[in-house]
Amino acid sequence: MYKTYDLKSYNLHCISNDNFKETRVVINFKRKVKKDEITIRNVLSKILLESSYNYPTSRLMTIETEELYNLTLYSSAYLSGNYSVISFQASFLNDKYVDDDLFRKAIDFIIDIITNPDVENNSFNSKSYKLVVDSLEEEISSLKDNPGRYGMMRFFEEIGNGSVAGYNAIGTLDDLKKIDERILYDYYQSMLKSDVVDIFVISPKKNDEVKQIFDDKLKLNILKKKSDSHYVSYNNYHRRNKIVHDKADFEQSKLYIGCKFDKLTDFELKYVSAIYSYILGGGPSSKLFTVIREKNSLCYSISSSFKMVYGYLVIQAGINAKDFKKCLRLTKKQIKDMANGNFSEDKIEEAIITYLNSFKEIKDSPSGILNTYVSHEYLDIDLIEERERKVRKVTKDMVVKFARKIHVDTVYVLEGSDENE
Repeated sequence: MYKTYDLKSYNLHCISNDNFKETRVVINFKRKVKKDEITIRNVLSKILLESSYNYPTSRLMTIETEELYNLTLYSSAYLSGNYSVISFQASFLNDKYVDDDLFRKAIDFIIDIITNPDVENNSFNSKSYKLVVDSLEEEISSLKDNPGRYGMMRFFEEIGNGSVAGYNAIGTLDDLKKIDERILYDYYQSMLKSDVVDIFVISPKKNDEVKQIFDDKLKLNILKKKSDSHYVSYNNYHRRNKIVHDKADFEQSKLYIGCKFDKLTDFELKYVSAIYSYILGGGPSSKLFTVIREKNSLCYSISSSFKMVYGYLVIQAGINAKDFKKCLRLTKKQIKDMANGNFSEDKIEEAIITYLNSFKEIKDSPSGILNTYVSHEYLDIDLIEERERKVRKVTKDMVVKFARKIHVDTVYVLEGSDENE
């Protein structure tokens, strides 16, 4: 059973479910994304789990998690369309498996870590700060060492063209240099006062009991705001696709093809897109894989995915640079074939079955179930039973109509050293 509570400063979303051994809790702080705040939010997400007032070292924090029957707690900062999210996620055993009031103790610990940081003279602990900054600096600096990750980041910069869709989710070295322990603490206080806070809990406890525990334990002084849409909109696309080439020190080249659409209906955005993407590039029986890899041997791998929050279809492939033009030409031909209806009804059925099968794993996982409710609240995605019902309505005519709205907008090539082979 699912229930949402308005607890003045934050929203509590409870899923009562006794099918699992563990309880899972997600606490999200979100605000409208600003490019110059991305780096500091990454630092903040990490430092709160490095040390706290009551657990000034990571070792002491680890000892406490072991006392709590190996509770796991981690954090991340990510972008969700128009919003930047700092997320704290925890898992721990349900009370019935231990002779202890573990739920209350675990919630106490999690809240203490988030709201009682290791601070002195309005500044975060310098040692913890240095560890976190050094780690993030290394992560940012090593981006170019990972061709897939770096290529995808650069591709979104190009197709986003200055919009939030093109923002780097990790941050920049320049912004990292502008932060210190005091600035970080000031921003932390701003987060506690200004962010929209959502808490999601999946547990065998009754929802009203979970609500009472959080209402007693978590006190935030936030003037709650209404959350706007996460979805990023765009008003135009390139009539002739933009092509960008970068050089890199990798052996393999990476190709990214980004497509935009004429205005999509809600049903097309949330259902037809998944079926279309599967038929085009969703696996070894897809059109792209069959034609470009198997028949023409032009790539090491190729696939397509629909980025719903941005409304982009992204095709990515590992290629030899010398094959770029032919690979792009054949990809465009497969896109055109889809618009002309050159695929069988069987492919629709295959895609729907694959879509439905993906829910089996979700239903078997507390994190999978909880994440569906996060998507439900943030992106207005239907819950699983409704999605299962609606996707069965997708027809070939719908997929063709969707396909005729597509426009190849941006092509990005990260050229490796293979180009002269």
